Amino acid sequence: MNKIIILMAAVFALSACDKTYTVSDFRADKDLMRKYVAKCNNGELDANSLVCSNAYKVRDTQEMDSLKK
Repeated sequence: MNKIIILMAAVFALSACDKTYTVSDFRADKDLMRKYVAKCNNGELDANSLVCSNAYKVRDTQEMDSLKK
């Protein structure tokens, strides 16, 4: 029983270790931003998480810039 609990804790800990990308990271890599916006929109990631918030900021800024042109 202890082995199962330890295994479950290890799987959870490893799966929760996504890198938190910054706004600068997403500005520098548009494909990364699109990938994370898609993950946030389809429920793979919590849409209220910091990484989703950062991806949305860059996406929204790009959309606003394209409308100004």
